[in-house]
Amino acid sequence: MPGARPAPTFTIDGAYDFTKEDLDTWDAAGSGSTFRKYYPQDEDLMRKYGLDPARKPKVLTIPDAEQLPGYTPQYSLKNMLEELRRFDAASSLAGMS
Repeated sequence: MPGARPAPTFTIDGAYDFTKEDLDTWDAAGSGSTFRKYYPQDEDLMRKYGLDPARKPKVLTIPDAEQLPGYTPQYSLKNMLEELRRFDAASSLAGMS
């Protein structure tokens, strides 16, 4: 589509909410179905900010960090959605959205 901006990509630190099976069969039940399995209440919020809930996450590893004693991935899509909900609420209160 001419002039369309690519959807933003978010990198999280490796705490994935989806199982390997979810990732291997992403959206087998239809567009956005895997996202809705975990976050049905957040689909409209994602779309409001130009994020595609049907887009399959890319699993990234952080080999150097994973070697550190005590390193445990903690930030996930769930955390990003919590932040987006807070941003959206604050924007709504400020009359920005």
